[in-house]
Amino acid sequence: MDPKLISETMALVESLRDDNEKLASDLAHVQNAYAIVFQMFKAGHVAAENLERSEERRVGKECRSRW
Repeated sequence: MDPKLISETMALVESLRDDNEKLASDLAHVQNAYAIVFQMFKAGHVAAENLERSEERRVGKECRSRW
């Protein structure tokens, strides 16, 4: 096999692995954030109409800052 092709393939695999790790990390952050907001909602600290929109904005900002 062509060494250049092997090198390019390995680089692509590594890049995809890195992207997958970033997405997994982002998902974990979102899950944690929802758990915190849900606990706040149950305790009466957050109004229901504010939950979805503010969480979308916070997660969007967090994701954009990672890229």
